[in-house]
Amino acid sequence: MSHYSHLPGARRGAVVAIVLACLAPLLALTFAAPADAAGLNLHRGSKGPSVRLLEGRLHRLGLLVASAVDRRYRAATVNSVKRFQRLHRVPVTGRVNRGVWNRIGREVYLRARAARGPAPTIIGHRGAVRPGLSENTLQSLRFAHGWADVLEFDLRRTADREIVLMHDATLDRTTNCTGAVTSWTLADLRARCSVNGQPIPTFEEAAAYVATVPEQIAPELKNQDFSQADIAKVVDLLDQYGLTGRTFVQSFTPGVLARVHDVRPGLPTVLASRTPPSVSAIRGSGSTRVAVDMVGLTATQVALYKRYGLKVWGFTALNRAGLVTAHSLGVSAVVTDVPRQARNYY
Repeated sequence: MSHYSHLPGARRGAVVAIVLACLAPLLALTFAAPADAAGLNLHRGSKGPSVRLLEGRLHRLGLLVASAVDRRYRAATVNSVKRFQRLHRVPVTGRVNRGVWNRIGREVYLRARAARGPAPTIIGHRGAVRPGLSENTLQSLRFAHGWADVLEFDLRRTADREIVLMHDATLDRTTNCTGAVTSWTLADLRARCSVNGQPIPTFEEAAAYVATVPEQIAPELKNQDFSQADIAKVVDLLDQYGLTGRTFVQSFTPGVLARVHDVRPGLPTVLASRTPPSVSAIRGSGSTRVAVDMVGLTATQVALYKRYGLKVWGFTALNRAGLVTAHSLGVSAVVTDVPRQARNYY
């Protein structure tokens, strides 16, 4: 899966703008507070923008009619505050201090979040990606365990057609070695190359680890020329470690997914795409799930996929802003670098 940071500058700027636009209402709703919030004391007779914000929140909660949202803390505002205080079992004063202000803001936020529907399933991208934690390593999978629902990682073949965890076609970005993965034998990789001191795992090593934890897995087949023999090796290891029933095989290449179905009919697959593919293209790949870059995904497109019974995975949420975007789009699952943060947020 790609990172937003890999986009050209102009497009990356557009992505940031979209994310900020999505975040702005939520941030204003949840965190906006007067400059003197520490000593907040709104009461009958108060007026101004703080009162207007308070009244707007009370209106969203169904406690104040729209005509009373007028920047003036009058009887209607007092009574609505008292109703809120009774409902939440706090002293009924009709006044708003910082504690009451924060309670009202939190209630509005929780209702807005609930209105967006259930939280998406959390897919740990390349395990997890963070400073000091290298992607596609056993260490990254162990870190994601317990936070992610699904462990996602990338598979490539070596010169001697062994299967290892690696995202890029070359070793240059993530290891101390260079050149195409397919130009190295497994023995040479293990003898000479590492990922920030971590060994490059084989798929068998990853499968052996995953067999000890409850998460599902979503290996992505990166080589476009993965043969049926290569795929059979992957499937045999899934069988050997009892993982077939909790695996989703991903690829950006429909032909690879077709070969997966030739080797193991019925094994769930996911068609990955940087732009939203047609429903017929997804079905033609034999998949019931589609993973789409959230940069080009809309809530309308997600709803269309769902109407046809397709599950939608959005990638890649790099931070809280991406998690908010995924939830607002209504995706079934979010592929994220920060599964721990996602678990805490959702």
